[in-house]
Amino acid sequence: MNPQELMLQSSPACVLAGKVTLVLPSEFEKLVGRDITGCHLFILVSQGKLQVVVNGKEHEMPECSLLDMMDWADFRVLHASADLRAYCLLPGREFTNESLANFKPCPDSYLVNRFYSPVLSLSREECEILERQFLLLASALGNPTHCYRQELACVYFKSFMLELGNIAFARLKGKNALPSALSKRDVVMVSFIRLVRQHFRTEHLVDFYANELGISSKHLSRIIKEVMGKTPHDVICHELIQYAMTLLKADKFSIQGIAADLHFSDQASFCKFFKKWTGMTPGEYRVRN
Repeated sequence: MNPQELMLQSSPACVLAGKVTLVLPSEFEKLVGRDITGCHLFILVSQGKLQVVVNGKEHEMPECSLLDMMDWADFRVLHASADLRAYCLLPGREFTNESLANFKPCPDSYLVNRFYSPVLSLSREECEILERQFLLLASALGNPTHCYRQELACVYFKSFMLELGNIAFARLKGKNALPSALSKRDVVMVSFIRLVRQHFRTEHLVDFYANELGISSKHLSRIIKEVMGKTPHDVICHELIQYAMTLLKADKFSIQGIAADLHFSDQASFCKFFKKWTGMTPGEYRVRN
């Protein structure tokens, strides 16, 4: 399932169309056995156990654990215990940017750890703090007549991210230890992701990012493939596709205008690129969404 398909299967009371979806414990069983792609996804297990697969690797999520999965990863819930109480939050890129306004609540080391260990163990107190944020978000989404429903959803999502950031920074300070320095490989990975998110609309070639980082394209490709399981080209294209999808959902942008905004040579080359990565033309995607 992609984010749009998941929205359609979720309760309207927990969806802000095109922006954020929250799956509550009462509906979590809908996710079991489903493949989910193209989503930035958080899962909080407050009670019970989950068995999940992230990018082909199995992980167990016991009681009091959080999964934070990047939007270019592949995900599947294999098994859920009978006593499971879990929440699944899927914030869209636009909604995330709107809520955080370029504010970065977590340390760089947290971003790196998400690639190697996407499941974070929590204390009972930490789990209850994050669960309260989900419940606040649920209360905002569940009141469709509220004049400030979207604004409240942004506030409560930011509150969740601030609490998660506080947990991440507290881990760095634990036992009076200094934050461990990132390896050169990790620094390259984090820097590459930041550069892509800054320049993907205008810079589509791997050589640009390698030059900015002061390394060869071959070296960059090797590092990103080792860490992320994808090529730098895949990461750049993913950003382009996600942004193009966002613009296509808004009728005020023409396909020709989107092609120009994303610095394709013409509309035909953009349509060919979009169909290669999604299996449909931009026009077909717009009609379906």
